[in-house]
Amino acid sequence: MWPGRDARSVAGIGFAQEESKAQLSPEHPRLTFAFGGVPATAVGLISCLANSASLSQGQPVARVTLFGPGGERVETVMVAGRDTADWAWDRPDVRQEVQHGRAEVAESSTVQAGSGESFPGHRYFAKLAFGARLEVQEIQIDYLAPAGLLEIQKMSLYDEPTQRSTPIGAWETVLTNTARWQKLKSANGVDIYENLRVLPRAWLVPRVRSLTEEEVLQTVHKGQFAEGTPFDPLKVALVEKGLPLDFGEGDPQARVVLVEYRANSLKLLTHSQSPAFLVTGEVAYPGWQVVIDGQGAAWVRTDYVLRGVVVPAGDHVVTFRYRPLSFWAGAGVSLLTLLGLLATAAIKRGGDHYE
Repeated sequence: MWPGRDARSVAGIGFAQEESKAQLSPEHPRLTFAFGGVPATAVGLISCLANSASLSQGQPVARVTLFGPGGERVETVMVAGRDTADWAWDRPDVRQEVQHGRAEVAESSTVQAGSGESFPGHRYFAKLAFGARLEVQEIQIDYLAPAGLLEIQKMSLYDEPTQRSTPIGAWETVLTNTARWQKLKSANGVDIYENLRVLPRAWLVPRVRSLTEEEVLQTVHKGQFAEGTPFDPLKVALVEKGLPLDFGEGDPQARVVLVEYRANSLKLLTHSQSPAFLVTGEVAYPGWQVVIDGQGAAWVRTDYVLRGVVVPAGDHVVTFRYRPLSFWAGAGVSLLTLLGLLATAAIKRGGDHYE
């Protein structure tokens, strides 16, 4: 948490207390927020730039696009020096080099530099008006600058006619996506939602994409690839090593049947007219082994935390068993102990016979 004043309300726009800390950069240039429909005339932002001293005054930093229920769209642009600025703008070395002005400060906090000196770090406020009233169902933010990083700590939709603010917090951003979450009931002040996109215990996908560990994490977290295309875990799997695989369109009738599920084992039947990649909704913890039709195979960490393995075309039995090194070490100790007891017994019997 930023250790300064909590900007719950700035210029009449209310913000959530918690922070989203959504980041955009040339490597991760797009964020998308979905809603059920919120009337608004402007969006309020509390943000800051980092490593952005080279961005000039008025240089476009991000494009904010708002979508309405009938396909309407409104675009506005955040620019450096007016809507946001480098968080360390007042650090002496940065101030000598920064090419844009300091925007309206929303929050400040004293930061200790590596040299032991302190300076004020800032977060900035911007109110981006649409020019019209729109029932906002989705917000898309695209990073436009060639360098630096934009961090959005807080965001809120503001409706001028009603003077109502709709803060966009972490949970609000998720649960207002009605394509995924359906509210079932409220009881004792608690809202209960159904996840309409819950994944099965195991499934087959026709494509595997190889990325770095950080890229996999960001793709899973944001639900889209760096280039902006959506990530659908039911169609493509993400791995951190190995070659990417593409089995074409795959078999639309491919299926996985759960035969047996225990704490230390998982048995599945797979059917597909073409090769596929099997993903299990199980944690990729070391010690798991997999066999396909009785033959050992190699699984890989998939979608950052799950397990996956390639399966050939046809019908197959896939079994995962948990056999950590401690299991084999324990088995070895038990075997040596048993052999020692047998040897002791044999020696004793031999001694008794000799007497």
